[in-house]
Amino acid sequence: MDPGLFVSVRLSLVDVSFYPAESGVILAIIIILLLLVGSALISGSEVAYFSLSPADKQSLRERESRNSRAVLELVRKPERLLGTILITNNFINVGIVILSSFVMNRLIDFGTSKTLQFLAQVIVVTFILLLFGEILPKLYTNLFASRFAHFMAYPLKFFERVFYPISSFLIFSTSMVNRRLERKKQNISMDELSDALELTSENISEDKNILEGIIKFGNIDVREIMTV
Repeated sequence: MDPGLFVSVRLSLVDVSFYPAESGVILAIIIILLLLVGSALISGSEVAYFSLSPADKQSLRERESRNSRAVLELVRKPERLLGTILITNNFINVGIVILSSFVMNRLIDFGTSKTLQFLAQVIVVTFILLLFGEILPKLYTNLFASRFAHFMAYPLKFFERVFYPISSFLIFSTSMVNRRLERKKQNISMDELSDALELTSENISEDKNILEGIIKFGNIDVREIMTV
């Protein structure tokens, strides 16, 4: 069978039509590319800032530059920094998804093929976001964490101010959940563990003696085993 005839039959079966790009579509594509770059920079910032070693932070203190001070200010508040990064990235990704749907609807008519439309609008866009907005930037910034942290210091300070109310609410709600989880924790003391071992079966007496020795050793004060 002629390959060209096969392609035309498949296209006629799915009933796909292509339209020329208008000025609004071209502008939307440019904005998508800019947002994708922004998503890559913000995603890379997460790795860059949270992978800074103590030696990197000490080096930043010794430089005493404006960028170094900005980086250290962001690192001192890790919860707010993480909240700013997540909120900013989510806003950017939502914008990319909305504009991508607009572009595809203007350029391609999938007709009755809803499956192909789903694959194009969801899976393809998600793959592009993950590859160019998450994976590749994080791999790159993992190698140049300190340099990338310097580069993104002032943009992150700007977004921290813009999304301050949202990040504050996120931090507050997270702290409330953490407090409730801590209340539900059951802290078992060493004495309670010893009492529980006393109630165990005689068949595991050897293992029980080992566990009791570990528990008793944990209750011994360091001064009791120190020698002059």
